[in-house]
Amino acid sequence: MRSKLFHKVLAAGTVLAAATVLVVHPATLEGQQTGSVTGTVRVAKVPAAAAPAKVPRQTEVCGTSVEAGDVVTGRDGTLGGAVVWLEGVAKRAGVRPRDITLDQQRCRFLPRIQTATVGANVSLTSRDAVLHNVHGFLGERTIFNVAIPVAGMTIRKPLSEAGHVHFRCDAGHTWMAAHIQVFDHPYHMATATDGAFRIPDVPPGSYRLRSWHERLGEKTTPVTVAAGQAANLTVQY
Repeated sequence: MRSKLFHKVLAAGTVLAAATVLVVHPATLEGQQTGSVTGTVRVAKVPAAAAPAKVPRQTEVCGTSVEAGDVVTGRDGTLGGAVVWLEGVAKRAGVRPRDITLDQQRCRFLPRIQTATVGANVSLTSRDAVLHNVHGFLGERTIFNVAIPVAGMTIRKPLSEAGHVHFRCDAGHTWMAAHIQVFDHPYHMATATDGAFRIPDVPPGSYRLRSWHERLGEKTTPVTVAAGQAANLTVQY
């Protein structure tokens, strides 16, 4: 029963991660008609699941074990938790970044994988009636380290630099992990379980579509965007 509940919670968290992409609605950019990049991230062979972490204490909140959750797949090998972004696209000024939330439920970070744009805020919160300590690193450098001792408490922190921010809990929950990829442009998103992605409002041109997965690594795929067209492709792991 705990395993089924975890998968439902994890799937919900992954869907939330997919919603963190910054969406700008106009089909033109500075008078120029734009296009989009759409597609699906897939994995040919699903790697073996890592062994669940055993929970030594606070089992009434955390459960007796926690699944790794670093590989989430759907039907036909679709891959959730992959970050996709465009490389080589010009930065855009005057676009307001969308704020995001990093929650803690049953001693797991949710969503586990997210993207954000520089200037966004992340709200650190918890639904667990235990002490958590959210420690965020940009590379090896601490960018925030905050205690959340009670359920419902929220602390807002800015994401002011581009890069890979990874998280751990320093309150004894050594299995907890999360990642936020922060970009200096809005052309990015994280996939849900269906592996689908859509990056809108892209100026016409040739780019590199980059993808990153916590366990499976990186891929680079060339893509050309035409005005008023959707460039569709599959990223295969």
